[in-house]
Amino acid sequence: MKARKNFTLIELLVVIAIIAILAAMLLSALNKARAKAYQSYCANNQKQIVTGLIVYAGDSNNWCITSYNTIPHNESAWTWGLEFYNRKYITYRTLDCPAAPVNYFRNTLSIVPPTWYFTWTPQGYNSWGLGAAWGGNGAPAMLNRLKRPSEAIAFADTLGATVTYDGYWAINDGSYFVERHNNTANLAWADGHVTSEKQVMVRYKNSKYLTLGNNKY
Repeated sequence: MKARKNFTLIELLVVIAIIAILAAMLLSALNKARAKAYQSYCANNQKQIVTGLIVYAGDSNNWCITSYNTIPHNESAWTWGLEFYNRKYITYRTLDCPAAPVNYFRNTLSIVPPTWYFTWTPQGYNSWGLGAAWGGNGAPAMLNRLKRPSEAIAFADTLGATVTYDGYWAINDGSYFVERHNNTANLAWADGHVTSEKQVMVRYKNSKYLTLGNNKY
């Protein structure tokens, strides 16, 4: 009978190295697939949110929703998200982004979420051009009077205004943009379409796409 041949140490190390390389390749592919799925899920949610804006305008003589109302409410008590939720244009799940590290809506099951949840969402509203920056300090835009609604940012992935919360109800001047999907951010435009964009801070911060310069009326 022939003697049984055992693996040498070098052969064993080669096999382990090959397995490690294959595992790393598989893990990378799985991470990319998961990130793509998160991006698609978030974009679909933004599509529902901007559809809610269009429906709201149709129900409100073409006025966009105010960013938030300071009279008699305050920022933590009334925002556009709460109004959309109360009107059943969206569910609280619509305000989720699975790529956001923190999101209170993700951990809310069947309970009615507290109103302050709607202040800290990963989906932010264009509070400058569409919603009037600070409630009573100017009227919101009229959606049907935009010259080019496809060039007006309505909602976007947003970073928290503080280190405690990941996500904020408003984009503001673009300072709260965040590229959380493989270095891209989802943007929902006032005509209802959604795009995934790179370098959003460079391209869109304090731009005509937020302020609606030469677009409104």
